[in-house]
Amino acid sequence: MAIPHSPTSRQCTPTPTTTRSLPYRHVPARSNNSSAATEGLIGTKRSRPGTPVQRQLPSRSSSGAHSYITPASSDDELEDSDCDESDVESCCGDQSDVNNVVLPEDHRFKQAVQPLLDYSLKRVREFIDIAQYTAPPDEQEPPRKRLRSSDWHTEQESSDDEFVVVSPPRGNFHFSCPFYASNPHKHQQCLRKHSLVTPGNVIRHVQRHHMRRPYCPICSRVFDSTSQCDSHIIKRGCELRDLVLPEGINYYQKARLARDDKPNLSNKRRWQQINATVFPDEESVSSPYLSKGLGLEVSMARDYWREHGRTVVSDFLKKQGILGESGQDDDKAQAALYKLTLENLVSNMVEEYDSV
Repeated sequence: MAIPHSPTSRQCTPTPTTTRSLPYRHVPARSNNSSAATEGLIGTKRSRPGTPVQRQLPSRSSSGAHSYITPASSDDELEDSDCDESDVESCCGDQSDVNNVVLPEDHRFKQAVQPLLDYSLKRVREFIDIAQYTAPPDEQEPPRKRLRSSDWHTEQESSDDEFVVVSPPRGNFHFSCPFYASNPHKHQQCLRKHSLVTPGNVIRHVQRHHMRRPYCPICSRVFDSTSQCDSHIIKRGCELRDLVLPEGINYYQKARLARDDKPNLSNKRRWQQINATVFPDEESVSSPYLSKGLGLEVSMARDYWREHGRTVVSDFLKKQGILGESGQDDDKAQAALYKLTLENLVSNMVEEYDSV
């Protein structure tokens, strides 16, 4: 029979029998860095091989909608499954390769920014006046389709040369962010910065842009990082106050958004499920779409610019005589001007509505 030694030695001495000594796994001394130690220990349990496994701490809410300590994102990456697009893809439907380009302040195209905006606003307004939009078809994450009509200014002749058929451009409503739908003024950036054309876009948008910031369940103080929050909680130096939850979803809700999504349901039903996960205690809004007012007009402007924006920019620069010979630098500058003009278009439309 083995004779136990003191806890500090952590050794087992075998007797002459067949009993074997147990292996000893060294436990490193606790670091002096309280934030690092807190981040590694708080809300964590270990599996049998010693691998850290994230554990949900008890919720202060009866619905279980939030945990006391939010795990670090690097330790709690949750699968975005049921969406067709990969996790690294943008949440927005208007995919673009110009997201990171910026027009240099000293570039000659800078002189065209305001005249191009004025010209583009006129073209966009003409498009909005005649475009016909309807709810998108219920399909399993369909690829983004181009507007019906490659050039809505072009008149298409019928078989009878005496008649001319002008086909108005058609498109589909974009989806609303649930947070924007609940409070358009507070969450105006969702409309300004994002274009959501499928329920999958909505899920990824909420997961990436509406996560709840780490907070203290005692004093409700909000922090920029999990380590800061955990360090604050460990110190136990704050006073108990009424809990005020920061806005956003927690990791439990993030997982549910992807897990509970069912592409075989209608677009409206899928969006309602998303909204119910985000706001479990509130009634769903009547429509998941940006089907009227500012939301619809911004959606139309984005669709028009995605389809015609690059041509508009190129033709305008040629007319101004500042395009120059095609080269890599000019191509990047045109891409930056394309991006900047879209941002200015949307901002102009939003500010115009706000001023009314």
